Amino acid sequence: MKTQYSDIVFVGAGPANLLAVLEIISSGINLKIALIDKGKSSFQRRCTANTKSGCKKCPSCDVINGFGGAGMFSDGKLHRIDTDRKSPSGTLLKSIYDHLERFGLKKFDQERPYLRQLKLAEKELRKVGLDFSGYVSQHVGTRQIMRVTRNVERFLVSKGVKIHYKSRVVEVIERKKHEGYRYIVKCVDEEGNQTRCGCQYLVIGIGKAGYKDFTRMFRHFSFRFTANRPTLGIRYEFPTAALESITNDIIKDPLISYQANSKDTVMTFCSCSKGTVVPYYTGEVLLLGGQSSINAETRLSNFAILNRVNLSMKRPMDYLYNYATQVVSISENMPLIQTYRDLTGNRMKDTHKRHSTTLKFYRYHNLNLVLPRAVIENVIEFLTVLSKVDGRFVKGDNVISAPVFELSIPRIALTDSYESDYENLYIVGDISGCMTGMMPSAMMGAVAARSILNKSKR
Repeated sequence: MKTQYSDIVFVGAGPANLLAVLEIISSGINLKIALIDKGKSSFQRRCTANTKSGCKKCPSCDVINGFGGAGMFSDGKLHRIDTDRKSPSGTLLKSIYDHLERFGLKKFDQERPYLRQLKLAEKELRKVGLDFSGYVSQHVGTRQIMRVTRNVERFLVSKGVKIHYKSRVVEVIERKKHEGYRYIVKCVDEEGNQTRCGCQYLVIGIGKAGYKDFTRMFRHFSFRFTANRPTLGIRYEFPTAALESITNDIIKDPLISYQANSKDTVMTFCSCSKGTVVPYYTGEVLLLGGQSSINAETRLSNFAILNRVNLSMKRPMDYLYNYATQVVSISENMPLIQTYRDLTGNRMKDTHKRHSTTLKFYRYHNLNLVLPRAVIENVIEFLTVLSKVDGRFVKGDNVISAPVFELSIPRIALTDSYESDYENLYIVGDISGCMTGMMPSAMMGAVAARSILNKSKR
């Protein structure tokens, strides 16, 4: 099989790698770049999962894979400022927005009202014993994110970046230093055609849903990991007015946490005002996320309620996948739902009518039978405290859905520039286990790119 050589191969076309590629190109240094993703072009991505027939379990899920990554169909809540704009991270964040604004991202001018509302929310939640943190974010909407992503794709193609769509990396091979190129990346497309890509620098940014792919492609490598505690929970839908009593429709991603009586930490994650609950398929299990769009608002809001399970284990991701597999064994290709009233009563009575959920397909089930009892108790305790701010958070008809888990990718030992123990192999974005989110991932990619540029000048 003939090997196609590039100076840099990027695996994954999400925010981390796309910003890295833009940094490389904008430097003016002529490096040959290849980009590999198991999904489709941003112009071809479509998902028909949210129908009565349920998830089709496609070989590559269009919700999370393809050019633009999982962020392309998100609502686009982008971290907008840094605490110290003259700091290295503040300067880096500005350069990233300079890139994005070149491709159609609108300017942002809502910083002051955002900061005022953050202080008010923190004060109100503290009164009832809840901790609050937030960040100034620009809510740009799904359509604008898609437009920016497609403009970036056009630009990369025009600059000669070789993009391998619908190509799954099956193995990475490290070569000896004296053999020239350091890594060979073996790929196979949906039709079974094989490709070998050789490179001097390799950057992996496949997102947290690519955990199983990562372990397979690097099965002959030995990375140093630090296990993160498994974090699982549910998705919760409720009247939008309840969330707005905290956010005043200004804060777009309120992060609310609480230390339960069990000493476990319970927290909200990925709040979606006037949004929807969205299923996606990792290639292993069906999971639920949330989206909201300024272009298509609903009457409901949702967020994940997560619980860090206080268990000591070497492979926490296996624990989470086993949990999600158990749910799938009950529902096949459908998420499970239950009303808040039935969850607290440990029963299944509210199945006779359609409830207020944005999910188009689901199966009723008693979640007390699939979630650890401690998680159920902590979720109920958290919502009871939150109801002191607004009673609509505990309406009996509010809908809970599963499976959900987040933030548990093992943390890989990396340098400050995100280079691994293997020379010229960089790991960025959610898959690194270091951080999560679009803008943090983009910052990681830009840092890795600058490191590669410095090396290439030597």
